[in-house]
This record gives sequence, structure tokens and C-alpha cells, in this order.
Amino acid sequence: MKKRIVLTLMLILALSLLTACEEGDPLKQCVVSRRVEKSTERHKKKKEEKEKKAENALPDLHAFTAQTLDGGTFSEKDLTGKDLTVINIWQTTCAPCIEEMPELASLAASLPDNVSLITWCLDGMDAKAAVEEIVKESGFANPTIISGDGDLTELYRALMYTPTTVALDADGNMVGEPLIGSPKDAKEAYKDYINQALKAIGKEPVE
Repeated sequence: MKKRIVLTLMLILALSLLTACEEGDPLKQCVVSRRVEKSTERHKKKKEEKEKKAENALPDLHAFTAQTLDGGTFSEKDLTGKDLTVINIWQTTCAPCIEEMPELASLAASLPDNVSLITWCLDGMDAKAAVEEIVKESGFANPTIISGDGDLTELYRALMYTPTTVALDADGNMVGEPLIGSPKDAKEAYKDYINQALKAIGKEPVE
């Protein structure tokens, strides 16, 4: 009996480590899951580099090319046509990310032409079918990135949690601080985040 209890506790601990999600007031978030590094030394070096950076100091996106879920591409050139591009970064193992997706879809559809809201699924290449189902069920119609290079790779390395949402101006510069975690009343919270970013670059807020 004692052995069975120990095994049960070990199983619960293992499951909690796999999900790696946290809940608090007012945000819910999950730790970014990454592919296992082949080189221990390379992993150590990246960890040390990350620790030198401030948690919220994320790189600008001046040069990158990304593949989208529908087979298209998205790059820094797509930023130039908008005053503000907001990227919601998520993963299929993050329950809070998926829960807020319908509200993101509704917000994205209501934004004016000068503001765009897209998503980036970090494990999209490995779980494409799941991503397609989640996006379809939520009604999210804007681009969803599933892989990328250049500055997008640097951003990936700097991420700690999902969802993380960032705002970029037309030149790919980060505007304000990232929004980390899934807020309550997601649609209104993300709308407020967008309006703060628009104010920071001297643009009119969205209604």
C-alpha cells in the first residue's frame, strides 16, 4: 500500500512538471516548452545569456521570415503596412492560451485596418493538426505563425512564458512592455494593451 502511494505521488509530480502551468490573480501562464538541446554546453551557454537579460527585455523584429499555418509567409515587410502589429505567442500545451483564443479572435476581427493582431504557436510545426483545430474552433482568421528565423529566433530564445503578447511598430520595434500571462476579461484587457501601445507611438486608440 505504501509503495502504491509513493508511485501515485511520483506520477502526480511528473504530470505537474509536464504541464508547467501557473495560475494567479489576475494572470494565468505556462512555462515555454522547448525541444531538448543536443549539446549540454550549448544549453548552458544559452541559459547564462538569458539570465543576463531582464525578463521583459525582448528583442525587436527587424529582419525575419516566418511560415504561417496556411502555408504562406510573414516577415518584417508585413509590419510596414500597419501602425501596430500585436503578436500573441502561445503553445498547444498551454491551456490558458487556448481558452482565451475565441476572445482574441473576436478582438482581431474588430480592429481597424491600421492595427493587426496575429498569433505565433511555438510548437506549431510539431502539432500542426492540433493548431489547425484550435484556430478553426476559435474562429481566429488572422495569420498564425508556426515557425520562423532571424530576429524571431532571438525572440523565441528570450521567451519565458506563454501566452506572451508583444506590440510592434511599423519598423519592428517593441512598443512598451510585453503582456505576460492570460488576463481576466481577455478581450478588454488586450484592447487596453493595444490602446496603450498606440498612445505610446502617438496614434489614436481603437474604439
